[in-house]
Amino acid sequence: MEKLLTIRELAERLNIAEGTAYHWLSAGRLKCIRFSKRCIRFRETDVQELLDKLTDTPRMQNRSTNKALGNAKIADPKT
Repeated sequence: MEKLLTIRELAERLNIAEGTAYHWLSAGRLKCIRFSKRCIRFRETDVQELLDKLTDTPRMQNRSTNKALGNAKIADPKT
């Protein structure tokens, strides 16, 4: 039988806050098994798939960083 994770275990495994895990769940980014309205568990294989997906996708740079770098001027060493 496959191990089922609690929300706390899931958050620790993904290194995210529990609130983020709930947000991802409501956004459909995570799959869960609902035993009742308040009792949810996550399949370890689903969590591993998400983890693989997150680590395979290159992260975008921060937009403010891009703007700052785009407007930056390189100093002329001769002046």
